[in-house]
Amino acid sequence: MTVIRWYGGKTSADDARVFFHPPNRYRWEFLAPDGKIERLVVSDGEKESIHLIGQNRVLEGSALKSAPKPQGTDWNLELLLKNYRIESLGEGRSAGRSAWGLDIVSKDPRKPGQRMWIDQETYAVLESRLYRGKGRFTVLSRLSRFEPRSDPDDSLFSFQAPAGASVEEHSLDPDYFSLEELRKATGQRFDFPQELAGGFVFESADLFEVDKNSVRQARYTDGLAEISLFQTDRRIRVPREAASLLPRPGDLGLTGAGRFLRFKRGRIHYALIGDVSKELLSQIAARL
Repeated sequence: MTVIRWYGGKTSADDARVFFHPPNRYRWEFLAPDGKIERLVVSDGEKESIHLIGQNRVLEGSALKSAPKPQGTDWNLELLLKNYRIESLGEGRSAGRSAWGLDIVSKDPRKPGQRMWIDQETYAVLESRLYRGKGRFTVLSRLSRFEPRSDPDDSLFSFQAPAGASVEEHSLDPDYFSLEELRKATGQRFDFPQELAGGFVFESADLFEVDKNSVRQARYTDGLAEISLFQTDRRIRVPREAASLLPRPGDLGLTGAGRFLRFKRGRIHYALIGDVSKELLSQIAARL
């Protein structure tokens, strides 16, 4: 698989061999230009290990997507059909296989759309193009080769840290709290709205710490695109190496996850991140 991301004037790309066994076992072998593995990500469905081979470091923690989201797929599909049109592209080929093409077109031009090619035999997504208005790509994911197997090798989804490697715990898997569960976890009530402009609806919340500062996160979706709203009681100190990537408070900027907006209301510091237009992100911030 090749994954290319465009944001601002920057482009990044990854080549990887991917092994996947439903529902949640995976192995990603990220490749250097010479074809050697430079980073390895392995999950057995419960634990995920990230091996940074050049640094001889291993990060271990809960597997991504191991915690269920509060709403099911029917809720998400209903929201998708409310905010987007699904248009058939007919039959075609991708990764050398017969595929069906779909365009997911936003009814609001301030939000992204997506084009997908789906394998006719397995329904796996062979190619995905996420784009903003006027057809500008933001992310292109494409399989160059796809081989379904009925007898996957279980050893692919297990990992043992090599001798001499430093092993550290990480916590990448988010929690999916309802607002009531977040209130019980913190003993506080938060003014996260149920809906945002542009058709975005509250999906879930999370709670974590950065620089010894409590961060509350609310996630919103319109069925395809996502927006994250963060609240803190004081401004978080940004590491020096990352400071140049973020805009000044009140400014709009771009990150690898989309547009980023920081602002303050009273004593609360906010941050919005979403792959939507500047106009829509500013409108959402103005109504908070």
